[in-house]
Amino acid sequence: EYVGLTERAKEKIETFSGGMKRRINIGAALMHKPELLIMDEPTVGIDPQSRNHILETVKQLNETGMTVIYTSHYMEEVEYLCDRIGIIDQGEMIAIGTKTDLCSRLGGDTIIQMTVSRADEGFLSAVRSLAHVN
Repeated sequence: EYVGLTERAKEKIETFSGGMKRRINIGAALMHKPELLIMDEPTVGIDPQSRNHILETVKQLNETGMTVIYTSHYMEEVEYLCDRIGIIDQGEMIAIGTKTDLCSRLGGDTIIQMTVSRADEGFLSAVRSLAHVN
C-alpha cells in the first residue's frame, strides 16, 4: 500500500514496469523501518508517475523523522527534497550546505557549456564575439 501498488498485489513482479519494480525495491528497504535510508538515483529511467510517487514517498519519510541520503543528478529533485546539499565532483565533496548557502557561495557567474555537433565558422565567430565567452 505504501508504495502505491495495492491493485497489483496478486501479480508477479516480473510483469511490472521498471518504475513499479523500483517502488517495490523501496518498499522492501522500508520493511524493517530503518532510521537511515540511502537512495542512489532512485528515479533514473522511470515513468513520471513512479517518479512522482517516489519523490512524495521520500518527502513523507523524511517528515516522519527518517534520515534520507539521496543522490541524484536531477537538481530539481534535490531542491525539492533536501535540506542540506552536498556537491561531489570526481569523488570529492566540493561544497555542502543549504540551497541558499550554496547559491550565495557558488552563485554569481553563470557558466554554460555547449557541445555542438556541427557549426560553421560564422556561427563560431558570432559566439566568440559575445562578451564573457571563452
